[in-house]
Amino acid sequence: MYDDLKKKYSESKLIISGTSIGTGIAVQLAAKNNPQQLVLVSPYASLKQLIGEKVPVVPRFIVRYKLASKEYLKDISCPISVLHGDEDLVIPHKHALQLKALDDRIDLTIIEGFGHNDLTISPNYKNRITTILAD
Repeated sequence: MYDDLKKKYSESKLIISGTSIGTGIAVQLAAKNNPQQLVLVSPYASLKQLIGEKVPVVPRFIVRYKLASKEYLKDISCPISVLHGDEDLVIPHKHALQLKALDDRIDLTIIEGFGHNDLTISPNYKNRITTILAD
């Protein structure tokens, strides 16, 4: 799909966005391309790490796709914005903090008082995402 978009639009006009489990795919896509911006909402540092935190004993074959966002950051050349709720029980915001610690280019916004499923209704989220997309 991204390759088809590149046929119609310059990558300087394309923004890759991923939410929750989709952030791992968005990070890999940005690492292999040159979009204008990467926006991650409620990301994890590594899917394998997240599953290990949630379910300590998981057979290796179940974690088939690594989706290790932290491993692809070095290959991303565009600005990266991360938004995460501090009350996220699905993907704790410590994952966003880990990503920020690995790459200081990340513009991290922690939204206080919101979790995984209600983050996007936060006025702070709406204001920040509007600013990111307007730049």
